[in-house]
Amino acid sequence: MQSTDTDDLVIRTIQEHYDSHDSPFYLAALGELFRDNNIPIPDGVRFKDYLKIRFAERLVIVQDAENPARIAIAPPEKESQVREQLADQVSDRAEDSSIDHARLPFALIAAFCKATLPGAKLYFRVTRPFRYETGQTILDDDYIEIEDRFRPAHIVGQSVHKLSPQEKQTIYEHIDRWAVDKSLDLRKIYYDRGARAREFRGDSDDPNGNALVRLINAQEPDLREHIRIPGDIAITLMQIR
Repeated sequence: MQSTDTDDLVIRTIQEHYDSHDSPFYLAALGELFRDNNIPIPDGVRFKDYLKIRFAERLVIVQDAENPARIAIAPPEKESQVREQLADQVSDRAEDSSIDHARLPFALIAAFCKATLPGAKLYFRVTRPFRYETGQTILDDDYIEIEDRFRPAHIVGQSVHKLSPQEKQTIYEHIDRWAVDKSLDLRKIYYDRGARAREFRGDSDDPNGNALVRLINAQEPDLREHIRIPGDIAITLMQIR
């Protein structure tokens, strides 16, 4: 794609957004546009800095003062409006800060970083055991689709363990928007480190529960939620006191 064609596509896409939506156009959405159209970005330059130089006087970068990872892009005439909208969102977050993102399942965070094959769908299971699946359409109420538009393009493909604090915050914000769109209360899928063991113990008075519980408890705390044990073996271990 020629440089002028790229510029026209970017300007047109952003203008069409503001013509039809009363909401900010986020940098993550523009990143998806670049990815979908195979538009290269120079190495060693941050995306927002590249845009500032390339689209100087034609587009403005608007950054959330409370959360620098939340960045919007807009035509100059929309700058004041977008700043007000970001400020309003800060107020909304202050009023509803009940979501503890640190308690979300690791599999959900990983799903929002997952790189998928072209045409493949990505789903997250919102009942235990929490996990994500990729592939074709899943017709199961336990699974909710995570469309590409909810995943930050500049983070997809990265390891969760290597995310910076700002990148983690960006993931959390995309999860929040996805949950709102899907009418999902994230508090209902909090990961309780002790829940799995309590389920296996049942009504037993034995504090060590069964062999499966003892096996899980013997692992490092940070690894317990990632343990995957075949079903037949798990059943056998549960029967051993």
